[in-house]
Amino acid sequence: MSTSDNIIDAAMAIVRDQGVAKLTLDEAAKKAGISKGGVLYHFKSKDD
Repeated sequence: MSTSDNIIDAAMAIVRDQGVAKLTLDEAAKKAGISKGGVLYHFKSKDD
């Protein structure tokens, strides 16, 4: 599984378990096990 896929899976799990209001860059990065910079490297904007 790619890093991008891991980030997406982490974000989806947060939304599923806690709701969209709890989805933050910090939380997605923490759950995916990477840095915030790592998330931004793979997803440059919210549209990505």
